[in-house]
Amino acid sequence: MHSGDRVLTDAEWELFSVGLDLLVDFVQDDLDGQDDATETGAPAFDRLTAEQKFVILADVATALRDPAVPPPHHTAANEATIAAVLYTVQDVLAEELVAATSPDRGLRSTDTRRHLLAVAVESGWENLPRLTSKSRRKWRELLEVFEGQILWDDDHLMGDAFLDLPPDEVRVQMELAGIGDDYYLDTPDEPDEKGLARARQQLARLCGREH
Repeated sequence: MHSGDRVLTDAEWELFSVGLDLLVDFVQDDLDGQDDATETGAPAFDRLTAEQKFVILADVATALRDPAVPPPHHTAANEATIAAVLYTVQDVLAEELVAATSPDRGLRSTDTRRHLLAVAVESGWENLPRLTSKSRRKWRELLEVFEGQILWDDDHLMGDAFLDLPPDEVRVQMELAGIGDDYYLDTPDEPDEKGLARARQQLARLCGREH
């Protein structure tokens, strides 16, 4: 992270989990339907199979939560997985703000805003909106600050631009950008049933779905 190798605080984890829980459901639907339909806007994550997505979500989320787990190697796939979760948080926040203006009070929720405010207070940010504020700009700005703390560059989005270059030029451009040779090429293996079962157990524990 921008502040060094660390795990998410409890407040940060609650906010991150808003996206993780929903994205896990999406990928599980893909597994059940035997397709790879889930797209988040993070290409290095989206192009993975549903099985690969499930495993990398488990591994990356575990590394962000468990201080005993060593930080994973920086790869486009790993960082795009974090981005995919954060993009999902963006979507949930946007839907929450739309629902906030609905005449149906039963649709209204402040959960995402509450988690985001908790992170903001913990981090000492100033000029915070009220919990019931419906200002998309203010909440989006807060979420961008959080995203910048967790994932401070967009190298994972640049893979197609680099890989379309001639091999010799790719090497030069990636070196100039400080990107490792295997950053875009290192992707998770296709898991077997045992690997999927392990990932399912990890995610159930992380998402509080253990029975």
